Amino acid sequence: MKLAGAAATLLPKYRQMRELRRQAARDADAEGRAVLRAFAAAWPGGLKELDTLPGDEIERRLEACETGDDAPWMAWMARYHELARAALAIRRGEVDQAAVDAAFVQAVKKPNHGRINVAVFAQLGREFGAEPGAIWDALFPPRGKSRRDYR
Repeated sequence: MKLAGAAATLLPKYRQMRELRRQAARDADAEGRAVLRAFAAAWPGGLKELDTLPGDEIERRLEACETGDDAPWMAWMARYHELARAALAIRRGEVDQAAVDAAFVQAVKKPNHGRINVAVFAQLGREFGAEPGAIWDALFPPRGKSRRDYR
């Protein structure tokens, strides 16, 4: 079966997350740190998922990708990674106007609360017609209070 869309995009990430979780003891050595740096570069925000999601949630997300599910969170997450990569590039002075609009560039340069994730989730909310905090909570479940009012 050929997967399409967000499921196909995210499948390698969740496979790697499962493997990284299984090899957690290895993270302290230089090779393990290099693997984590490469993972973070490919999937900005992925280390936060790895650190905060329980193993059963990683498995649930992996299974959803493997079956070709098209749940909203998948499109949100795929676009999140694109926007986060673009935001990090903007911060380095490497603006790619093809990937984002001028309003996003400005939002990243001067993000609310000083955090580029605020700009990223605001953009996701605009693109998907959803409340940014709800998307944020769905992708990265909060440990404490909701981010629904974090603007």
